[in-house]
Amino acid sequence: MRAVSGLSYHPSTYTMLADARAAMIRIEKVEGLVEGIIFGPVLSRRFGRSLGINPLPATRKICTFDCPYCECGRTARAESLRLSSQPFPNADQVVSAASEAICAAACEGTNIDTLTFTGNGETTLHPQFEAIVDGVVALRERLLPCAETVVLTNGTRLSEPSVRRALERIDQCVIKVDAGTESTFRRINRPLESSTLEAITAAAAQMSRVIVQTMFVRGIVDNTLPSEIEAWIERLARIRPRSVQIYSLERKPAEVGLIAVEAAELKQLAELASQRTNLPIDVY
Repeated sequence: MRAVSGLSYHPSTYTMLADARAAMIRIEKVEGLVEGIIFGPVLSRRFGRSLGINPLPATRKICTFDCPYCECGRTARAESLRLSSQPFPNADQVVSAASEAICAAACEGTNIDTLTFTGNGETTLHPQFEAIVDGVVALRERLLPCAETVVLTNGTRLSEPSVRRALERIDQCVIKVDAGTESTFRRINRPLESSTLEAITAAAAQMSRVIVQTMFVRGIVDNTLPSEIEAWIERLARIRPRSVQIYSLERKPAEVGLIAVEAAELKQLAELASQRTNLPIDVY
């Protein structure tokens, strides 16, 4: 038996770990669709060294939004509305891939700060999302007790009991709130179904350990207008998240015609919103 970074392995497991190392996608920045279940570790501005967990199909973006700024490209609308026919990896495959990647990182001496559910769309759409979260949380407790679990979600599934239970087990539940008004919500997030900003706001306000993230852009859609900012601040006050993360374009968006908001202006927005809500707001 050999020990690596505090973990013990039988010699026969080293072939498996070598395979896991080869299978992990080593990237420093996520651009477009990821090719497998595990990617990274990625050095994230928000989450440190983050091991990405993508429980969605590798060949298409499955999401309930079709945001024009999304680095994954356009949403596969027909497929996103027919989830039962999509080639999701099963829960055991996702948890096993995460376990192997954690062990491989330990063998290499690579630290992991966060286990982050993200990838090719809205991860809570996986039909076994709760089982996957339970499995990954158990892995974290056993193998990476100092790491945190993170889910990036658009919030459209918060009313689903199994999704809500799963998210309450996550250390950082990061919910997208890109708008203050329903009209801007429909333009910047372009929901595929009958989701509303009001429903997402109300559901998020009922959850603990919520973090809000907001993408600010101009161009074909502009969520920086004074009236929009006022409405957005009001929603933050209702949700009362642990913190707020605001940012602008850094990667190639799905569509042309979008303009990034300068860091100095983002800082001004953060200061205004923080003064009005008494919430910690960080610019990334």
